[in-house]
Amino acid sequence: MEFDKIISDENLKLLKVDMFQDYPLATRNDEQQKEWLQAKKDLLAGKITKEQLDALSEKQMSEIYPSLTEEERCANVAFFARAMKEHVGWDVFPEEAKQNFTCAIEEIYSDSQPKTARDLMLSLGTAVRLLPDKHASVSLFNGMSVKSGCQSNAGKNVLSAGRDDIEFFDKKEGIWGIGQTKDGSALVVSIASCFREDGNRKENWDDFKAAFEKAYEKNYSRIILDVRGNMGGEDWPLDYIARRTYGNDLNAMQTAEVKDTKLGMHFLSKHGMFRNEEKPFDIENMPVSGDKRVLMDERDVYYLFNVNKGYLGQIDVLMDGAVSSAAESAHTLFYHHPNARFVGEPTNGMQQYQQGNVILPCGLSMRVGVLQRNYYDGMIEGIGHDVDIHVPLDENGKGADAFDVALTNDDMSKTRERQESLQDLYSGRLLAAKTLDYMERGQRSFSADCVKAALKKMHSQIPTPAILQQQEVDAPAILKQENNSSSLRSSLAQLKGRS
Repeated sequence: MEFDKIISDENLKLLKVDMFQDYPLATRNDEQQKEWLQAKKDLLAGKITKEQLDALSEKQMSEIYPSLTEEERCANVAFFARAMKEHVGWDVFPEEAKQNFTCAIEEIYSDSQPKTARDLMLSLGTAVRLLPDKHASVSLFNGMSVKSGCQSNAGKNVLSAGRDDIEFFDKKEGIWGIGQTKDGSALVVSIASCFREDGNRKENWDDFKAAFEKAYEKNYSRIILDVRGNMGGEDWPLDYIARRTYGNDLNAMQTAEVKDTKLGMHFLSKHGMFRNEEKPFDIENMPVSGDKRVLMDERDVYYLFNVNKGYLGQIDVLMDGAVSSAAESAHTLFYHHPNARFVGEPTNGMQQYQQGNVILPCGLSMRVGVLQRNYYDGMIEGIGHDVDIHVPLDENGKGADAFDVALTNDDMSKTRERQESLQDLYSGRLLAAKTLDYMERGQRSFSADCVKAALKKMHSQIPTPAILQQQEVDAPAILKQENNSSSLRSSLAQLKGRS
């Protein structure tokens, strides 16, 4: 069956698939969970072997994910395919990628081999890897999924490298460390992971912030921020340092877009920011436009570097190919700092899309892009944010250590070029010299309340037929207003010396 027919309303109805149904996640029941936890304790106590634990896991998985009927298998494939078609980035995916994905879905739909949900996960996993969204996945309740990997040739993060030329003042093993070079010339900040097992809440980074402030007061002439190997979580610590060193609010992105359809809004409600809300939106009565639309636009205002509160020394951000997801904020948050440069390798490219977690009818979990962030350096999904100083590779394809490269290479030309291009970019915007609450506004754009407020504003602007008719009448007046606005921007630019 062709892809469009598989995801058609008629076929979904025939298969009894409701895209708006909140299907339950297939997981262990209380008795199975108790048995599993006891078995893990027995393994640690030496009462059972690893093979016995694996056998129990296999037994439970077969109970949790029983065999699928032919209709159930087709229903889950159709649900998955329709959900991925609703991906916020579908319209910008390369045609070849979409063609490969649709062909894979057609093949899986007609193939009766996947007998259980676990088999189906592996089949759908091969299809989802064809799309340029590295967060997109389909998985079991225990997190097993099919994802693409990443490699690094820029050396280990200093937190785990065991270097004898760095002295750490304070650290949390495997998460972060703050210290200095032995000669005292540079403040060294390592954020090896943005994931906290005690919870990815802002307040759980208070220990890090206190340690950073204590070291920051020593007025080092240089900061080396090492995020190599950091595969993401929440970017609270990066956001804090960026604001502290920029002295103002941040220009992290240009726009954020959503798929403004009923189903798109339903999937958006499954984003983690709404995890504590049962029904964040009244989707039934939501006046959607049916198009992909800009939800948040930050192109009108440019926040300037604050020379009085910002950090005037050099900032070297060390990155590699393993830097993913929220950790890639090390690039977007420092992109506008006048003295920051990026050393190492391009990042993994997993920051374009924010995901909604959706459950398939058979209990599998899938992630689909519900919000698209657009950055100053273009589309980066699957490509990564580039660096200013690339680590050199030897004849065996092995790289030098980015930390050593940063200390020995003084080239700031890429930083200067970036600043010049940004001056041309913001010459037509309102310039914000400072905001009093810039240190408290972290993550302002993507809190649940802010997203709901932005949606309300966006939907209030959806033109009705009467409004469209009135706009045709008012067109000459609107054009005159736009010309006046352009003149005002030009005047502002001249005052700033950038016309």
